[in-house]
This record gives sequence, C-alpha cells and structure tokens, in this order.
Amino acid sequence: MQQGNGGISGPNIATPGSTITVKVSNGEKTVTVTGGGKMKDYPVVNGEATVEVPTDVPAGQSFWVFAKKGKDTSYLRVEVVEI
Repeated sequence: MQQGNGGISGPNIATPGSTITVKVSNGEKTVTVTGGGKMKDYPVVNGEATVEVPTDVPAGQSFWVFAKKGKDTSYLRVEVVEI
C-alpha cells in the first residue's frame, strides 16, 4: 500500500513482534517509525528499509513510518493485528 505523497510503500498490517519491509522511492536515506510515543530511525538500503513493529503498540492500534525529503513527507500507516 502506498500513502502520503507516494514516496513510501509497504504493507498496511503487521503482527506484534514482527518486522516489515517498506520501499522508499523519494531518495531518503532513513525512515522514522513512530508508535506508542517513541520514535526510531532505520536505514534505507537499496531503496528498502526493514523496520520492527514497535513493541508498545498493541493489536488494534497503528504505527506510522515516515520518510522525509526536503519539505515533502511521505508516510505509511500500519495497523497491528493479532493473528
């Protein structure tokens, strides 16, 4: 799924404790994950970043992945689901 300015895409659901891979097409070198009141940066390598689902985001809630390039911010909202 692609959201927010088209610079980032990836899954829109994830399970607790897992990782997801997001594709970054705006040339940014890092992405920032926010959720549960914390922020963590992850490197973008060859246009992709592997990010951890924040441990303090329970099932039924969401976290966000941001890639900011200049004045443009791309984002992806990911809902945490229990399977």
